[in-house]
Amino acid sequence: MRCGARWARCLTKNAKEPAGHWFAEQALTALADRQVDTLLTQVAHRDALAPGLDQSAPLLKTWPTLVTSLKSPLPPLTTDRRVTLACTRDCAFFDIIQQAFPNAKITLYDSDYQALASVVSGENQYFIGNNITTGHCISKYFSQSLVIAHYFRQQEQHNRFVTRDDRPELHQLFDRFIH
Repeated sequence: MRCGARWARCLTKNAKEPAGHWFAEQALTALADRQVDTLLTQVAHRDALAPGLDQSAPLLKTWPTLVTSLKSPLPPLTTDRRVTLACTRDCAFFDIIQQAFPNAKITLYDSDYQALASVVSGENQYFIGNNITTGHCISKYFSQSLVIAHYFRQQEQHNRFVTRDDRPELHQLFDRFIH
């Protein structure tokens, strides 16, 4: 089994390209073309794969998390009032934002760190992101200034190992590892 070093070089070489969908498509193409044996998807909501590919059970599961500043008293978890909300450009939680804060002014940032920093500075009242990366970022950079106010139990996201369906031994190996 190859370790996928060629794909890692491809990601490094193309680091200036926009992240997200482009990388996912390139990774799936490399897998289908037998340039790599396995890939680990980014945390996402979608499950659809091209024919000829198989995916493992979810490795990590995440849910949307609402963050606010420790400076202000706990603001409402839902409101029709106008609020300011930060999230990253690749945020997948716009449905939840629309339900909880239908009149929110949303500002998009390039990273969780930048979006969370905007809540610390008072530029935004809230941040929404997935609980794993958000929790990590808060504990590393903002433990004295931000708090997770709410976990939404909808719109689960996860990542999975993806293999070609002509490699059932790899698929079984990953599923045994996960379970």
